[in-house]
Amino acid sequence: MNNCVKNNDITEYLSDPLIKDIAKKILSEERLTAEEGLFLFQYEHIFETGILADFVRRKKAGDAAFYGNNLNINHTNICEMKCPICAFSKDEGEHGSYTMTVEEILKKVEKYKDKGIEEVHIVGGVNKHITLTYLEEIFSGIKSINEKFHIQALTAVEYDYISKKENISLKTLFRRLKKAGLGSIPGGGAEIFNPEIRKIITPDKISGDMWLEVSEKAHREGIHTNATMLYGHIESYSDRIDHMIKLRKLQDETGGFMAFVPLTFHPYNTKLEHMVKEKTDIYDILKVIAVSRLMLDNFDHIKALWMYMGQEFIEVALHMGADDLGSTSIEEQIVKSAGGKTKDIMKNEDFESLIIGAGFIPKRVVSNYGI
Repeated sequence: MNNCVKNNDITEYLSDPLIKDIAKKILSEERLTAEEGLFLFQYEHIFETGILADFVRRKKAGDAAFYGNNLNINHTNICEMKCPICAFSKDEGEHGSYTMTVEEILKKVEKYKDKGIEEVHIVGGVNKHITLTYLEEIFSGIKSINEKFHIQALTAVEYDYISKKENISLKTLFRRLKKAGLGSIPGGGAEIFNPEIRKIITPDKISGDMWLEVSEKAHREGIHTNATMLYGHIESYSDRIDHMIKLRKLQDETGGFMAFVPLTFHPYNTKLEHMVKEKTDIYDILKVIAVSRLMLDNFDHIKALWMYMGQEFIEVALHMGADDLGSTSIEEQIVKSAGGKTKDIMKNEDFESLIIGAGFIPKRVVSNYGI
């Protein structure tokens, strides 16, 4: 499959007058409206949308497709949020609950330091026992093992909680953690910004506006972040577009987002399992990738995470607007807890084989896209 077409040929592949009008705006680099984004979600000819997304993707990334080699550390599964969407979290004292010590975490990094990893990715629960000092010791300890390791850690939800618990500003928090070795932030916890939806899926989590504020504060301190969107639960197409436009607006102001990361909701083992009638299908997954590429004109990268969509559809995703496939994610636990069915690990050679098979050039990077 190859959607790559020349500028003056692109409308020849489109059947609807409205999609042709959208194509003309894209060719002239005009921003799409919310109404046009909604039309794209409702438009049944998904591969026509994919043609447009592929055109934009190639303008931004050329023939490159990115992936990383990282170690995932989920340092605690104890969480006070108790979100209905989460299958990973435990209450303190519950069977299977844990909080790793600094020594345990550094021992794990030592174990994999000679296995080719270039990044350590750290996320966990909102745990009252996690302190700023604990995080500083982890980050600085990882850097002492290998100064070149990129550390991508925690979510806006965790940073907001720690800031309030320790009675320090986000500005101070980010400055101290950056000094300790924090390289970037993965962007989790955004879910869907619609407050009515958040009341159901994440009732105790920070608001969407607060998530945006924490991200903005990180950007102001020179810490780049990703932006996520959890979809496939009870949100509407309009909620998705609203989410993207709010991200686009903040990106206009700060330029601090590196990549947009759409996350497919895995309902299994969550409290929302009964509310989600059917699993999100591949067409919706590809549509989200394509529409986000077209709506988020100021984002350089769109991730299609192999752990969420499966390796069999990765090649298609690369022709639908995605340019980043995520990372090896050694020892990742959160997606697995919710019923993720992919194999435990993708190796460098697996990524390279998939990318080359799709007709692209593999580029191994860390999360800030340093080769």
